[in-house]
Amino acid sequence: PEWEPVHRILFTNGILGIENVGGDIDKVTGKRCTFSFFPWRWTRGDGCIIRLVAILDPSGDYRIESGN
Repeated sequence: PEWEPVHRILFTNGILGIENVGGDIDKVTGKRCTFSFFPWRWTRGDGCIIRLVAILDPSGDYRIESGN
């Protein structure tokens, strides 16, 4: 929508948005971590509920492969 131009800017550049995160998010606030998310398989859907997982990395050594 026009009232949220950030959606258009991010999504048209291939950047996903995750909103309304709740639950135990305060447990990782200020900590180094990598987030992974697992959405529903929703054919032709434009949004859905996800399971958000934080991988803690106190040492800073964890790296995710590029997948290429």
